[in-house]
Amino acid sequence: MSRLILIAALLGAIYFLFFRRSVKAPKNDALEMIKCDKCGAYVAADEAITKRGKTFCSKKCAEVNGGGQ
Repeated sequence: MSRLILIAALLGAIYFLFFRRSVKAPKNDALEMIKCDKCGAYVAADEAITKRGKTFCSKKCAEVNGGGQ
């Protein structure tokens, strides 16, 4: 009986060491958000428009007053 428990424990240890799926860290989907200098809306950094050192949420905001205030 003790041999059976020992074999089961060894098989369990082998399973957990080699076949267990590792717990993956959650994917970080957070984006850097930048505030539009014209209207104050927040836009993802990769979608922001930069003009004359200022950032804008759209072409419309970038074109109003030529981006210079």
